[in-house]
Amino acid sequence: AGSSDKPIIVLDNKNRVYEVNQEIKKIFPELKRKNPIKKDLNEVLPEVNKLLKEKNQKTISIELNNERYFYQVSESPFAAEKKQLGKILVFKDVTERREAEKREEFLHSLLRHDVKNKNQIIEGYLELLKEKKLSEETEKTINKALKATKESEKIIEKVSTLRKAEKEETTKEINLTSLIREV
Repeated sequence: AGSSDKPIIVLDNKNRVYEVNQEIKKIFPELKRKNPIKKDLNEVLPEVNKLLKEKNQKTISIELNNERYFYQVSESPFAAEKKQLGKILVFKDVTERREAEKREEFLHSLLRHDVKNKNQIIEGYLELLKEKKLSEETEKTINKALKATKESEKIIEKVSTLRKAEKEETTKEINLTSLIREV
């Protein structure tokens, strides 16, 4: 753990801290003040312990120097001769990705809202034109324009549905040992 440039916590098989590196002490300064070795993770970092029990996204929000950071926590068990010895927690900084996702969501929401509003205005004006005495060719053109605005609204809804589906994608733990044996 000491040679890694990623923040790492090594736990024993009883969920006690076995080792921490300098990088993890940068995001959890309390680890510098108190020696965490041989202490239960729940005692040392209760928020990390709680996060590990969650089934979904394992991302923790941390405030450092009045700034918000997000770290994705991955845990990997390690064993020797089929006996689980513990697990390694690796913290990956995903702050930039998280901020980019927020900006993207904001822009998508703004675009979706503005385009829908513009479409409604266009539809309103086209409907007003339809009430006038128009040539058959002009009426066909207006109907095509109305159809195009409705199709653009459907595209907006499809993009929105696709974005929701992407967000619902979750990961799950897989027991590689049993999978390998099965294969």
